[in-house]
Amino acid sequence: MAVVTKPPILDETGQDILTQLRRIADAKESNLMGYGGAVLFANLPNPTESNLNIFYLIKDAFTTDSRFVVGPGVSVPAGKYYCVINIGTEASPVCKYDELGELIDLSAKQDKALSSAIVIGGVTASTVEAALGELNTYASGKVETAQGSANVGKILKVNSSGNLELAAMSDSTIKTASNTYSANDASCSVSLNLEDGNYLIEVYCSEESVTKTSVTYSSSVITVTFNTRPASSGTMWVVARKVS
Repeated sequence: MAVVTKPPILDETGQDILTQLRRIADAKESNLMGYGGAVLFANLPNPTESNLNIFYLIKDAFTTDSRFVVGPGVSVPAGKYYCVINIGTEASPVCKYDELGELIDLSAKQDKALSSAIVIGGVTASTVEAALGELNTYASGKVETAQGSANVGKILKVNSSGNLELAAMSDSTIKTASNTYSANDASCSVSLNLEDGNYLIEVYCSEESVTKTSVTYSSSVITVTFNTRPASSGTMWVVARKVS
């Protein structure tokens, strides 16, 4: 009868993960593990029954000696955790240091697998990080939300690819006009004839911090009175949409 041996599951350093977990579990089962502190290799106490299941952070780089499970002559970088374990028997204990590894900060890692992959712009994403990246790529340039003269009088339309984009208006029921203002002006007026119906008025300014107290219309002139006055010269645009 053939014996099938499962291959080991290795971490990034080539260590057998299951073996390491069993060692830690055995140590916890026999006695709760305790932290012995951060020490230099020269000050590392000898592994004995008195410090069994105690683990230490070795702060400096060192070369292992006979006190370690891996044996002497292995170069180890600073920042590794080692625990005292018994590799002998309960009747005849043999205490050695065994590596627990090092702490790795994964707080910034975003590649958590999604329960179900999603398709964004024709690309399949199976992790959180990949999905966010595809959303950023897909949304780039689809809709420009910044205020400014380049967008005044434009509306959202669906293009031939099925994407939303800002496009110039061709509707005769929509009228636009603009005028400039100076720093600290109390108001700004724009000439726009709205005598042929009722219109919904939208006002845009170069300076986003500018706020308005009122918008009035008289003799084909729209006047915006500022609440927060402009700090510098700029342009005010008016978009009028006919509602009736």
